[in-house]
Amino acid sequence: MDKISNKTLTRLFTAADDFRTLAPWRWMGDREVVAVRDPLSDRTAYCVAMGMEKTCFGLEAMLGDRGLMAYRKAIVSNPDVMDMDALHIKDSLLLFLDERKDLSPEDLDLVKASGMKCSGPHAWPRFRRFEPGFYPWILNEQDAAFMAVCLEQVAEVAFQAMKDPKILGPRDYRTFVARIPTQKDGKITWRDEFIIPEPLERVIRIQPKVDQANLAQALQGVQGTPMIWEADCFFGHMPVAEPGERPHYPWCYMITDKASGFVFDIQLTNNDYGAGFIDRMCEAFRKHKISPAKVLIRQPHLMSVFLALEPFGIKTEVVKDLPMIDEARMGMFKAFEQGMFGSSQPSSQAKKSTKKASKSPKTAVYQFKVSLNHVSPPIWRLFQVKDDITLRRLASTIIMVMGWDGGHLHQFKIGGKEYGIPCEDEEDDYQPEDERMVRLKDMPQDAVGVFTFEYDFGDCWEHMVVLERVLAPEKGVKYPVCIDGKRSCPPEDCGGPPGYENFLEAIRNPKHPEHEHLLGWAGGAFDPEEFNLDDIDDDLRHIASEEKLMYGDQL
Repeated sequence: MDKISNKTLTRLFTAADDFRTLAPWRWMGDREVVAVRDPLSDRTAYCVAMGMEKTCFGLEAMLGDRGLMAYRKAIVSNPDVMDMDALHIKDSLLLFLDERKDLSPEDLDLVKASGMKCSGPHAWPRFRRFEPGFYPWILNEQDAAFMAVCLEQVAEVAFQAMKDPKILGPRDYRTFVARIPTQKDGKITWRDEFIIPEPLERVIRIQPKVDQANLAQALQGVQGTPMIWEADCFFGHMPVAEPGERPHYPWCYMITDKASGFVFDIQLTNNDYGAGFIDRMCEAFRKHKISPAKVLIRQPHLMSVFLALEPFGIKTEVVKDLPMIDEARMGMFKAFEQGMFGSSQPSSQAKKSTKKASKSPKTAVYQFKVSLNHVSPPIWRLFQVKDDITLRRLASTIIMVMGWDGGHLHQFKIGGKEYGIPCEDEEDDYQPEDERMVRLKDMPQDAVGVFTFEYDFGDCWEHMVVLERVLAPEKGVKYPVCIDGKRSCPPEDCGGPPGYENFLEAIRNPKHPEHEHLLGWAGGAFDPEEFNLDDIDDDLRHIASEEKLMYGDQL
């Protein structure tokens, strides 16, 4: 953490206390933007008082064109739609007026060093620097000095506006009152003027990283399909930190099928804005032995990367929405929002919060949604398991909640690794990691948000598993437990998704030549819409005792 001088620290906390006492949010909301120009660096902050909605109190100083663009986007956005990128596009200095329990040890150290006396709700100042791609962090000397200026100048304008609201301008989200500094004889004076700033559109330019030989080799022997894939890159939700460095958000590549939502590839990498996306496409080609007819992207700068696919007959189109990408991201986002990996503080803060950590439950409950890929309408289940179970037990649970018989091989694909039951033949090339020896809670933190479960390697039933929430165990509940779902599991050995589609077509049509045969094969009746939650939970109650007999302590 960068050291803030005593002079700047005193000025910053004095300005924060004066701002809190004035409480300008009582008459100023997000329409009343005060632009403040930094007399030292000439950068501009667009400042908004927070508190009119009574949910968060303080001041946000949005910096430069990126800050102005984020403000404009927030104003026109749908408040009912969660913006998963809101955190990552912020370029702001923020003051939060919180309660003492909300402050980290570093925040409390700053309060103590400033000499400020705090008491009561919304009285404890917590400062943060938001910067695209980085975890919110404590202010440095330069940012602290500018934040003090912003607080002073906004308080000055707010005090005048309390008497005469007209000084704030037309309040049209475009016209702002600006505080402009002038230096003369070593002194700074301030004047007001109205401005209508237009943010400069940031154009992302990258140098594509394409290995043509690798691409050609990856597509050899791959079956071309009429499938349409979605591809996107974005900041991940879990911050990572190197020793002594500010935590940052890694860049995440994701490739999904537009029809089913199946995740072909997901990978965390360096922040290269998608320049290396073709390497991820190559991995998807090799892994799944298929290629699409078209790839949909929504970031225009990626077109320069994906043009490398055109000579191989794979077209690329820029579209507004990528629904399957967003659905998978939302599952990841909600999981992180619920604190699925414990404290989201960087390690330096987490280590100092041992008292809070000791109160966390020893065992957590993971709520997963498992969906069958390549099947429409969707077949899915919502279930909960404790985090201390083995992957072997998790596999049994997925098989049970879906409705499979469990007589076929299966495997997990999690974080680039495969987990299953190792083959007894040591010369066999396929040797997954032993799922009986790995517990769910020991999996890499960036891997269990979204992963794949495969069942029956002949029929190739692929499931997408998304971690939706992390909860404390509920008293009296025996886990695992299924809590919701839709539609019946397909019959075993029906030929995978294509065979299941043919099966449904035949049993629905009495004139179909296979109608009688397949209906009899299915036991005389089959309702694809049937779902019985009670039956599933009755079966789940027997999993623990049965598997204990089969696998003993390996569970």
